[in-house]
Amino acid sequence: MSVRRLLILGAGQRVRETILPAVAALPERWVVDGVFARSEKTIDARGVSYQTESFDTLSKSRLDGVDLVYLCVAKHAVPLVLRRLVACDPGQVQLLIETPVLLFKQLGAYPLFDAFRSVFVSEDTSTLPWVETLRAAQEAGLLGAPQRVVFEHSAWRYHGLAMTRTLLRCDTITRARRVGRQIDKGRVVLHMANGAVGEIVEPRDYATGHWVMHCAPATSDGDVTAAPAAAGGAQQLVTDATQRPAGALHLSPLFTGSRCTGFQIGDITTDLSAAESALLGDVSPDVTATALTDRLKAVGLMRMLADLHEDRGGYPLQLGLDDMMVDYLLEKLGRWRRTPLSSLRSPTGRALLPRVLKLLSRG
Repeated sequence: MSVRRLLILGAGQRVRETILPAVAALPERWVVDGVFARSEKTIDARGVSYQTESFDTLSKSRLDGVDLVYLCVAKHAVPLVLRRLVACDPGQVQLLIETPVLLFKQLGAYPLFDAFRSVFVSEDTSTLPWVETLRAAQEAGLLGAPQRVVFEHSAWRYHGLAMTRTLLRCDTITRARRVGRQIDKGRVVLHMANGAVGEIVEPRDYATGHWVMHCAPATSDGDVTAAPAAAGGAQQLVTDATQRPAGALHLSPLFTGSRCTGFQIGDITTDLSAAESALLGDVSPDVTATALTDRLKAVGLMRMLADLHEDRGGYPLQLGLDDMMVDYLLEKLGRWRRTPLSSLRSPTGRALLPRVLKLLSRG
């Protein structure tokens, strides 16, 4: 297995507490070639010291031999840093960029992504390890096709949209609405192209929140592609809540001592690797999957980096930007419907919106 080189742009809390430890947990796949910040300084990530380099020294020669650039800077600074990167001719380099990728007002910078070999979004809620457990239960026929998921204080804004796409196994949101106009104190309802529905109940509070997924009746062949059943039909529920409805299946962590070693639904279990369990650290034996979300995201990022190393890709750029667009327009208008101009997954939207916003920003 070849080791690939990773350059990190940014040195904030996310870099120190999540990104650097996740990379360090994959020494057979990735090595940190450098960390760039606004100034030279020493930062610490779980007892390991890193000397940063100044953004001003970033050059084409500095990218030689680098396989992946991870961009994690303050939201307002993303276009500026992207332009500096593009000036370094990154055509042979992959880019991994933090959510929400660009703010709506920054979409004029979208064409800059064309300079990279490929671009993915570090939406690590899409690779949370218990998602594998749900998939295994579906493939084993324990759960049927997902029809509805409700995040009770367990998802947040564009991350919640990504989780909804992931759990409902459908990339396309067709329409959405916000019930209650006060941000972070309402309910967001998402209608998917496959007929499934997602709901995000705010505010987010991982310590007390949970999720419930409604599935079609289990099938013997593990088929999870069928369209959702009509309202009122028999459903199978699965949840990570400590208190769950009668008959609902329970997704729960597995433990060896104080370490989480995997997740379980009924007789279906999936394992964390020793490195993933170590990255997660010691946890309380009564913790739920939702309560572990912040720490599990580091494991999710670790899995995404492993996928990138194996050329399986990550969370697609267009989905990450679509999550931002839907979230932004729900905040401003309370409703959203997929049209050629309201989604960056549309060729028309990708062609026109960045140009219009670029012109407006100049004005």
